[in-house]
Amino acid sequence: MPKPNISLTTQAINYIEANLNSRLDLTTIANALHYSKFYLHRTFNQTLGLTLHSYAQRRQLTEAARLLVNSTLPIIEIALNSGYASQQAFSDIFKAMYKISPAEFRAKEFFYPLQLPAQLKTAITPIKFKLSDIKPAQTADIPAWLELVNLTVDGYPCLKKTEYLTKLQQYINSQQALVLQIGQTAIGAMTFSVATDSIDFLAIHPQYRNLGLTQLFIAKLSQELQPGHALSLTTYRAGDKADTGWRNEYRRLGFQEAELLVSRIFGSDYWYLTAVELVGFAGMTLGGLLMSIWGGFSSRLRTLASSLACFGLLAIGLGMSANFQLYLLLMLLFGVALTCVQTAVTTLIQENALANIQGRIFGLMSSMYAGFLPLGMAVFGPLADIMPLQWLMVASGLGLLGCALFVRRSKQMHRTAHSG
Repeated sequence: MPKPNISLTTQAINYIEANLNSRLDLTTIANALHYSKFYLHRTFNQTLGLTLHSYAQRRQLTEAARLLVNSTLPIIEIALNSGYASQQAFSDIFKAMYKISPAEFRAKEFFYPLQLPAQLKTAITPIKFKLSDIKPAQTADIPAWLELVNLTVDGYPCLKKTEYLTKLQQYINSQQALVLQIGQTAIGAMTFSVATDSIDFLAIHPQYRNLGLTQLFIAKLSQELQPGHALSLTTYRAGDKADTGWRNEYRRLGFQEAELLVSRIFGSDYWYLTAVELVGFAGMTLGGLLMSIWGGFSSRLRTLASSLACFGLLAIGLGMSANFQLYLLLMLLFGVALTCVQTAVTTLIQENALANIQGRIFGLMSSMYAGFLPLGMAVFGPLADIMPLQWLMVASGLGLLGCALFVRRSKQMHRTAHSG
């Protein structure tokens, strides 16, 4: 890989800083610096780890956010001063990045940056770092640490520096802070919690992001924690426009998404997620035992409708539950109801479908079970990023109640069942 052109990237950064109130795009900046836009794009991205367009946009929005909080200028004037042609265009991208509208951001009276001006070293030191190079952080390391925070603030939106500084000192005092330095420059830093097996902060100097330092820090942390414990961290949701690549980096390193409803309401503690899986499995096992002993109502459709109704009510209960013990109880009953629904459907097919086509029907059902799982993730995953998961659970429960009512009142289904 060719060495990045630090000088050219610095020129581009300086040009952006001098023209934050103008329209900034790759072609304009490349022409101003007298370089090919393709070479400038490749060089900037290689040096800073994000595209020139993303950097310029984040810098303009950061300064716009500063004006929203620290001035009384009309939003339309701030939009125009930030290089946008209209207030609507400005508001749309501002909300996508800051998650609230410009007016709401102003009302909160709290400014935080998406991107601070990047200050690059003239050259990076080509060192093959080892685990032993990562040291426990000391109070004397705080100034260099904060300089790194300024460079990597894009990974930690809404970071309040005063509060962060207090917490950083606590991490250092409890030996839960690691740092990698070259001279007086911090090029990597991490805080973690032994109690929760979580990474609470991880930053790598932009010019060193391609050297595998993120993986090195995680390996170092594994030495500090109890063996066999799963690490967790919090990062951007899928599709978040404010993400500059952190989510993909963590997924590349092996981090997997936790169960969303549990982790977002009760936390991502490994115990919570394990308990939910175990209780759900126990519920399905109990449901199987119940159906093998009881067999359901004499009317299969009544069994199906009742099971669907219970399934729906429990889904609503899971969505509304704020107590983890209650959530586990509902999950146990949810597993029972799920098995009852599946057993009732299977029995109805066996009793009403011709024997010579039952194999094809069950094969189709198996394909549907396998196919609808990724389809559901594709639909409800993005929805979970734009609305509360509790709402989705309640809506799903209401939909199941509607299915139960349909089964109960459908004359065609009753005629088919009786004819079978």
